Amino acid sequence: PGAAPALASRRQRGQRHQDEQPQQPQVGQHQRQPHTQRQGQPPRREQRQQQRQPQPKAAGAPLPPPGAASIGTQEVLAAVDSLYADRLRPYGRILRKRLAELAGPAGRPGPEADMDAVEAACRVCAQLSVEQEEGGEWSALRKGREGDFVDVYCPEDIYPDELWSALTEFFDGPVGRPMVLPGGRYAAAQVLRSKRLAFLEDWSLGELCHIVQLAISQKKILGYLNGTLVPYMLSQSAVKEQLAAKQKAVQPVEAVAAAPAAAAGQPAEARCASWEALRDG
Repeated sequence: PGAAPALASRRQRGQRHQDEQPQQPQVGQHQRQPHTQRQGQPPRREQRQQQRQPQPKAAGAPLPPPGAASIGTQEVLAAVDSLYADRLRPYGRILRKRLAELAGPAGRPGPEADMDAVEAACRVCAQLSVEQEEGGEWSALRKGREGDFVDVYCPEDIYPDELWSALTEFFDGPVGRPMVLPGGRYAAAQVLRSKRLAFLEDWSLGELCHIVQLAISQKKILGYLNGTLVPYMLSQSAVKEQLAAKQKAVQPVEAVAAAPAAAAGQPAEARCASWEALRDG
């Protein structure tokens, strides 16, 4: 009778020992550690997908175009001030040329920057005000400073007759006759200034641009030939005028020759005669 309780006690101790032993995984079963996820964070799969997606750009001012960072504020201000001194309104296209002139070695301009980069550099400069002009152009003006700019498109001739006489004589002479100038007023005026002509020394670059414009449009001192400026007598316009004048000179002679034949009731072709007939009278 005392054996039954002892057997039950041994069974209970064996069951407790088995419960305390760690359970071994079955053969072939993959064991994975539970993933601990922080509160408030998306799963790792969603995090990886979010990293692959392009991030939206932050709202605010647009990024400057390539090359804008390479144009310094001092460079822009120096170029604008030099155009003020030349009495030229700092239009974007002129400012870009001036920046290239100042950046290049002495006497030779460097490469011209991108127009968008020049405009962006002017807009970030606190001393400049970018204003829209006619025809889609823009200009960069000094804040709080008045500019005494020359209107190169003005048709009014404010220059003395001696200037035009000297300019005409120069382009009729041996030095000016073979000269070929760039087609733009600004570039042509720079070439003329580089010649150090005595009758042009007292005029600013802006005034020289105006003089070039009047020499083309009114004075017939310069004209275009294949996109360049040459003395007017060699230009395309002068050639057309000469051909038109010759045509007008030929037409009256033909009309006079046809008059006797028409009066006699003969066709115009009858006015033609041989040399023998003319010799005989």
